[in-house]
Amino acid sequence: MHNILGLVSRAREALLPALVEISPVDCRTFYQVDDLFQLLDRSIRFSDRVIIQEPERWVGATPHGLRTGTNVFGDGYAAPMMSTAKSETRMKSVASFACNRATLLPNTGAVITRDNKLIESTVENAHYFGGVEFVEPYLSRNGEGLLSSYQRDLKELDVDAIASFGVGSSNYGHFIFDGLQAAYIIYNILSTRSNVHIATQTLNSWQREFFSILGLEKRVVEIDRPTRFRSILGTTLASMHISYTTRFCRPLFDVLRANVAYREGSPKRLYVQRPPGSTRAMRNQEDVEDLLKSQGFLLVRPELFDVRQQIGLFSNAQIVVAQTGAALANIGFCPPGCQVVEIMPECYFDQWIRSTCYFLGHDWKVIFCKVPEASRYGLKAGGKEHPHADFDFSVDMAELRRALDAAKECLVPQRNQ
Repeated sequence: MHNILGLVSRAREALLPALVEISPVDCRTFYQVDDLFQLLDRSIRFSDRVIIQEPERWVGATPHGLRTGTNVFGDGYAAPMMSTAKSETRMKSVASFACNRATLLPNTGAVITRDNKLIESTVENAHYFGGVEFVEPYLSRNGEGLLSSYQRDLKELDVDAIASFGVGSSNYGHFIFDGLQAAYIIYNILSTRSNVHIATQTLNSWQREFFSILGLEKRVVEIDRPTRFRSILGTTLASMHISYTTRFCRPLFDVLRANVAYREGSPKRLYVQRPPGSTRAMRNQEDVEDLLKSQGFLLVRPELFDVRQQIGLFSNAQIVVAQTGAALANIGFCPPGCQVVEIMPECYFDQWIRSTCYFLGHDWKVIFCKVPEASRYGLKAGGKEHPHADFDFSVDMAELRRALDAAKECLVPQRNQ
C-alpha cells in the first residue's frame, strides 16, 4: 500500500511544473470590502479582497522641530532629515487583504495568490538585499519578471492564517514592527468570529517568548516550507513599517508591558551597548561609556536578556541613550515622556526612532556624528555593492554632554507634575 501511495505521489509531482511565472500585484487593487470581517467571508465571489484603512501620509513627528541645541546635536549632517523644513516624517500606508488558497513562502513571508501573483507589499524591503530572489530560494529572476519553484515542496493547511513576518524578521526590530503588530491587532478582531491562526517562520526562543507573553503560543502555525492556506490575511505593514512607523505600533507595546510585572527598582537611565564585533563601530566607545556611567547610566546589552527581562529593564527608564539600531525597539516598553537620545552616524540616516517616539509620547533627541569618508565600507548583498553599510565613527563628547543636559532639563517639569 505504501509503495502504491509513493508512486501516486511521485506521479503527481511529475505533473507539476518545475517553474511557474509570477507577476507582482498591489493588494490595493483587489475587490474592496467594508470591514475586516468581510475579508473572511467566503460567500463573496471575489477570492482576493482588501480593506483600505489609511493612505500613506506625512506627519510632524518632532514636537519641537529640528532645532540645534534643543533636539539636534553634533557636527554631523544628515541631509535628508535636515532638509525636511516642516519637520515631517512619512507614515506607512495601511491596507489589510485576504486571499483564498494563497501560498506563504517561509524565508520572506511572500504571499502568492492562487493565480500566481506576488503581493508586492509583503516583500517591499527585499531590495535592500539585492532583490527578493536573493533571499527567497523559491523565487528566481526571469528578465523583468520572476519564476517560482515552490510547487513540488508545497504543503497545504485547511486553516485561515494571518501572516506575521517579512523579510528580515530574524532582526529584533523588524520582527516587532514588521508584521507582528498588525497581526496581533487583526487576530484580536477576527478571532471573535473565526478560528484564525497566526502563521510564522520557524521561531527562535525570543520570538516564541513574544507570542507566549501575548497568550498566542497555541494559535501559532510555524512553517518551514511553502504552505498554501485556506485563506491568508496580511497587511501592507509586513515590510517597511519599521522605516515608516504608524500609530499601529503602540497597542502591541502597551499589551506586552501590561502583561509583564512592573519592576519598581528598574533603572531610570540606560545606555544600550552594541554587541562586540558589530558593524558601524564607535571608535571612542570607552569614553562615551565612562561619561554615561559617571552620570548614573546603567550599560546594558539587551540581547543578553530574555524578552520579559528586557521589558522589565526598560519599563521605568527616564533617559535612554543608544546608537541607531534594532535594540532601540525597546523604547516601546518605556513610560511615555522618556527622553530618547539617539546617536546617529551621518551616513546611516534613519527616521524610525524619531517617528516611533512621536507615537509613544517620548521626547526624541539626536546626535549626528561625522563619519570620515575613508572609514566607509561597502557590503555586498544580492551581488550588489551597498555603500556605507559599514563604517567607523566617533561621538563628539561635548555634544553628548549638551544632549544629556537637555534631556535632564526636560525631566524636571515631569517630576513636578
